[in-house]
Amino acid sequence: MDRKAEKGEPKFKLSEKEQKVIEILRSLDFGEMRIVVNDGVVTRIEEVKKSYKI
Repeated sequence: MDRKAEKGEPKFKLSEKEQKVIEILRSLDFGEMRIVVNDGVVTRIEEVKKSYKI
C-alpha cells in the first residue's frame, strides 16, 4: 500500500475546477445535475430543473 494512502494524504491535488465541482455538489440539497466533461476537464455543470416522465 502507498505510504501517502496509509497516512490519509491525497495521492494527487485537485484542480481549481475539480474543487468547484465538489463544492457545488455538496451545496445541492436535492436534485439532479449533469456534468459535462471535455478532454478530461469539467467544462460545465447543468442543474436539471424539469423532467417529465411519460
